[in-house]
Amino acid sequence: MFIPVAIDYEKAHRADKGVVTLSGGGATNVQVCSANSVKRVAAEMFIQFVINHTAHTLGLYTSASAIKQLIAGNPSLFANVHMYSVVQTAVKNDYEAARALRKKTVEKLQPTEERPRQRRDIVVATDASLARGDTRAAIAMISTYGKVQTRIRRVAGINEAELHAVQLAVAEYGKRAVNLHILTDSRYAFTTFECPPTTAKVHLHWVRGHNGNVLNEIADRAARFTRRNDAWKLPEMQEQMEDRLRDEIREIMKGKTPAEFIPTAGEDTCAA
Repeated sequence: MFIPVAIDYEKAHRADKGVVTLSGGGATNVQVCSANSVKRVAAEMFIQFVINHTAHTLGLYTSASAIKQLIAGNPSLFANVHMYSVVQTAVKNDYEAARALRKKTVEKLQPTEERPRQRRDIVVATDASLARGDTRAAIAMISTYGKVQTRIRRVAGINEAELHAVQLAVAEYGKRAVNLHILTDSRYAFTTFECPPTTAKVHLHWVRGHNGNVLNEIADRAARFTRRNDAWKLPEMQEQMEDRLRDEIREIMKGKTPAEFIPTAGEDTCAA
């Protein structure tokens, strides 16, 4: 019998905890551990699952390097395990289940002060990426509070994609800020965006792309790599990229306030 299995993990740094999830055999399980124990716990959960299913062929997907090294170093012990380098159809449902439980558990572990609440000022940078001749665009939104969101949208052109990115920012933060400042390097989005009803006062700023604005540069990278990861079907690379960007934003924001990233010129205001 063939059994698909997926293992996911995340370090919730601010809670100093780690979360490991395993989905396979009709069940999805989670273990919470110390942040430094994630690799060990992931390996232990995997080994126990293999022991419980020695008579079956296992189709495994995971981005956990500790498990990959364990299998590579002990091929005879894991002869019934077939590794997938990307999320194949066979493991898609288990991958999504493991990922969903991991995200839900990490959210619960966040300190109360880190959970979504209304803030006075939020600064967001948006961007989009579209390959020539393609209709699948990547859009990205990053915030001064370390939020990184990416999406794939089918569009007629890059202008539409840039507009979608701005709309994503309003949908995410329109009711969670007193003042929402959105940075875009798209003149089209800057001149055509119409703000929907929202409780925040929305300020749309145009910034010149590739001109040293740190938030714009991060949003640009998020959009470009999201497009490539989507085209090459690399969901594990996408998650790792987003984690790196979150860490980068947190480092940039140390000792600073969101207000320091609000442009002083080129402001356009759209208020409900």
